[in-house]
Amino acid sequence: MNRKNFLLAIIAVIAIASSAYFLWPPELPDSFRSAAGLNTKELRTDDRIAIALVAWTIHGDPLFDFPSGYPDQKLMLDAKRFIVSCDFVPDSVFLSEDKRVFRIDEEDFEETFDALDFDGNSYMEIRVIERTENQIRVEFTNFFGRLGGHGYDFTFTIDESGGISVSGGLYMVS
Repeated sequence: MNRKNFLLAIIAVIAIASSAYFLWPPELPDSFRSAAGLNTKELRTDDRIAIALVAWTIHGDPLFDFPSGYPDQKLMLDAKRFIVSCDFVPDSVFLSEDKRVFRIDEEDFEETFDALDFDGNSYMEIRVIERTENQIRVEFTNFFGRLGGHGYDFTFTIDESGGISVSGGLYMVS
């Protein structure tokens, strides 16, 4: 191999390695886990609420009796990854069968939110603000860009038969 071919081979290897670095997704903390799979236990009300919020955002599924869909749901179709913090639902509960959904602990959420870019990533946080015997008030945020996101304040009311109704709505648009 002459010197010119050797240099071209080195440049090709560097170019391939560089492109692999930029195309490969960044490393994720150990607290991430894939949400793909089936729930094998009966779901609690908290579980049903969190699962419904994720499905409403990602797939446009109805959010119980809430009258409108997620406003940027079509943008979610192209997302590579949904990073979800929802500490009021046990890790044993899968929030979605969509392989793009990953769970992360609340304490790691802020650090991860700041560390990763928004190139195809969407960051959801689902937090219980208040709880009574038959109501759960939840703050739900989804950021899919430094200047793109929504915040909701929902109150979920549970009737005697276990049915869920929703009130509240959008409080923040970024």
